[in-house]
Amino acid sequence: MRRGRGGRRPPRGLRRRGRATRREPRRGRPGRSRDRRCGVRRRADDLRRRPPRVTAIFAANDVLAVGVLGAAGAAGRTVPGDLSVIGYDDTSLAATRLISLTTVDDRSFDVGERAGGLLRARMGDDDAFAPLGAGPVRTTLPARVVTRSTTARPRSSD
Repeated sequence: MRRGRGGRRPPRGLRRRGRATRREPRRGRPGRSRDRRCGVRRRADDLRRRPPRVTAIFAANDVLAVGVLGAAGAAGRTVPGDLSVIGYDDTSLAATRLISLTTVDDRSFDVGERAGGLLRARMGDDDAFAPLGAGPVRTTLPARVVTRSTTARPRSSD
């Protein structure tokens, strides 16, 4: 019987399959860096190469918008002077004084509250199967823009 590291026997499943040798350490995905700062550097390079006519970036969420702020600073672009940045979610991160990110409030608390109310209404029905036959309920809750210090009107091209 082959012995593993330290003279101990390898785990049973590895003995059966004949893979009682030491495993190689896992590596990251090919082409991807484990250093997250490389992503910011790449985005900063993208911003340097973009023509100055790009005046605003709308990020998919507030965390990505903060990354854009870092990349803009690394590229030498001022926010909101050269570039306006807008996030989405209105997280507590966006409201911090240091960041003060303009963002879209999707009213997720209100959405959850409304969904819970609709669920309670369906569960409270006397006939347990009646809600299953009922059609979908459509409710629209308008989002709102929370304007802070990362947006400005684009500068006029003189």
